[in-house]
Amino acid sequence: MPASYSNSNGFLDFIGKRCKRIFPGLIVCSFIMVFIIGALFSAVEILTYVFSLEQVKTFIMFSAFVGRPFPTVFSDFIYPNAINGSLWTLPVEFLCYLIIGVFLSCHNSWKSILLLLCIAIAARVTLSLTTYDFSFYGVPMSYLSMFGIAFSFSALTKASWMPYRAYIFFVSLLMIGLMRGKLEILVIGLISIAIITIVIGVSVNESLVSGRLDISYGI
Repeated sequence: MPASYSNSNGFLDFIGKRCKRIFPGLIVCSFIMVFIIGALFSAVEILTYVFSLEQVKTFIMFSAFVGRPFPTVFSDFIYPNAINGSLWTLPVEFLCYLIIGVFLSCHNSWKSILLLLCIAIAARVTLSLTTYDFSFYGVPMSYLSMFGIAFSFSALTKASWMPYRAYIFFVSLLMIGLMRGKLEILVIGLISIAIITIVIGVSVNESLVSGRLDISYGI
């Protein structure tokens, strides 16, 4: 994210790039979910379903991060009336982009990201100790703090670390193995998983995907 911000012309350009990465795919995905999959698997007659204003509303809501159940669609599943449940992560992810963009706008330096990491850790610890949580626009603060730890720590990654990535990788595995408490897992565990993910990502060299596709949004 800091590299992307440095290659952008300020905050609005940075967020514009994030919007281009998310919303075109989300809108197409929402259309397929609502008007194709929903129409085929709904218990309601197809034409009645497709031309209902409720489905237009559902399409708009999913395209704007606010999903809702699909009555009579997959209603006998373990998690009923849902087509693509993993979309719940997108509003949390987009809010993390906004927060990182604001911090980098104030001071485009690793120090801003370090401050953001400390805030995310403090929020995660506080929410865990108080067992208090609240949501805004479908974003639970507990999950935002967890995403914040992973996002901000990953943004601190430097190329100078790479020669030592094997050592860092095994230390991270060791930390995960030694952790026992829930709070340790939610903070140190998240950082360790972020390190392991980064090390694996930068250690794989291939020619099929590199420079052509970004597979992170599909995995």
